[in-house]
Amino acid sequence: MNIKIQHSQGFLAIYFCCLAVSCVLASRQVKSEELAEELVFFRQEGAYSPYKFVQVLIRNDGSGATTFERTNKETGSTSFHLNQHELETFKTLVCAVDFFSQPAKDTRMVVDVGRSILRISLGGKKRELHFEFRPEIGPLTSCLWKLIHQGVIVTDLRNKGDVYPELGGVSDLLASAKVFQPEVLREPLQKFVIRSNDRQKLLWAIEALSWITIPEEWMGFLALELERSQDTRRSVLLEALSSHPFTGNIPKTHREMLCPLFLRYLRLEYRNWSDFPKEKRQAYGSVIRFLGSQRYTISTPVLVQMVEECYTDYDSWLGWSLPHMAGEAIEPLRILLDSPKVTVRAGAAEMLGKILTMDQPPPNNTISQQERDQILKRLRSTVTPHLERLSKHDPESWVRKAAERSLQQIERGWNK
Repeated sequence: MNIKIQHSQGFLAIYFCCLAVSCVLASRQVKSEELAEELVFFRQEGAYSPYKFVQVLIRNDGSGATTFERTNKETGSTSFHLNQHELETFKTLVCAVDFFSQPAKDTRMVVDVGRSILRISLGGKKRELHFEFRPEIGPLTSCLWKLIHQGVIVTDLRNKGDVYPELGGVSDLLASAKVFQPEVLREPLQKFVIRSNDRQKLLWAIEALSWITIPEEWMGFLALELERSQDTRRSVLLEALSSHPFTGNIPKTHREMLCPLFLRYLRLEYRNWSDFPKEKRQAYGSVIRFLGSQRYTISTPVLVQMVEECYTDYDSWLGWSLPHMAGEAIEPLRILLDSPKVTVRAGAAEMLGKILTMDQPPPNNTISQQERDQILKRLRSTVTPHLERLSKHDPESWVRKAAERSLQQIERGWNK
């Protein structure tokens, strides 16, 4: 009997604890719902623009939504949530522009700007302002427009696959309306990249991602996408990601992260170069040129081995990239001057002379004047004797001429 009583008491204790917790949670939910009142409401209509109206609502718990209707009847609505810091931004701007003391009527007349409503409830005050042109509250309305633009481009990406506006919304290089929360674009952009096969749109989406993700995350996403792509799509991606203007339109930190990504796939694939179809050879050729343009010196051994095995053509890819490796390429190429293969000796001789001409002049050069002097000294002391031997005694005229050209370049020194 005592045991049954103890069990009953235990059950009742657990029951009342659960009941108490439920009451607390319910109380918090009611309190949260009570707090989720309107903080800011903004609407504009009648402007000379593609929109019949746009509006944004922000509640004081950070929840909100943007809504729009275009003149062509297209509509959209997107929800968002502001964190504590973002919410405080709007509260600060309301005070900074002295919203509650703004005159009721506009002091300046401007055509084609439409009519706007701005309603704010903050600190026990509530006011609705109707205006057409009010630059005095510009800092506040600018942030509201960023939220509106954010909702529009997320809707268009979801419904129409329209990527370029998203790029404009985050890129520092494009003069376009920006978004308030760039991070909300990450997931829709990544999903678009995964499903799209449109080369240009892929590049726009990947470029947009580079402006809203750290370099390591961005590179990891691309690595995973390349890994799960079929061979044809992988070639398309590699060629696109290593080409201009894409590489010039992304942040420098992200451009640098492409180098280890490309080197990974070059290491995996280069031994099969002779079996590459034309499109794949073009893609990896573009990768090789990019590694050279970035002077990614740890790729030198792979590139030199490709020369040694005659896997690719010297003029368009390897012959352009290896000289950019400057001092790192001198000794590996010098060793190839003794190769039994004619094409290898000629290619190595040609590239050793190009080391002196490939780097750009100041201020865009990657080689300091001190390093230039050291490279020239090394070429003259360790390479010139071998080139002189080839220019006089090699049985192949192709090799002799290549050695002669490089000797002339080394003798002249740096082209300035």
